[in-house]
Amino acid sequence: MQAYTIIKKIEREKELSLQWVDKVRNIIEGNEINSEYLPIDVTSFSFEYLFVARLDELSIKQLELKYKKIHSIYRKIFQSYFEIVEYPHEGELEYKCKKVSEEEKTVAMEDLFFLEAISKEFIGYLNILEENQNIPLEQSLEKVS
Repeated sequence: MQAYTIIKKIEREKELSLQWVDKVRNIIEGNEINSEYLPIDVTSFSFEYLFVARLDELSIKQLELKYKKIHSIYRKIFQSYFEIVEYPHEGELEYKCKKVSEEEKTVAMEDLFFLEAISKEFIGYLNILEENQNIPLEQSLEKVS
């Protein structure tokens, strides 16, 4: 796998991490949401492609744990505000709004702060990985051309 491809994947992971934090803010603020807000299953997700990027197994496991923690916190907050209804048709999911108490909103805000901290750590790991590629992006782009 070329360094350029790895860097692009890393950049995408950073973007997605920030989007999960934004989604939580929207949920807590009562903004309208859509099906893109439904929590995803991350049990089968893996950062194994990063072995090619000269990252050791322990670092990859730490990265995966942060990633799974981000989604765990997100799911917890989502389920505080919405009930997920599963239908037998091809794994369709829908959600229904719940009435949220002030105490639940406070807990969700605390969870949001924790989510932000975990996301920053996750992005920090990704930034280090990106820097460790030791190939300037311009050189990677020249190889692709």
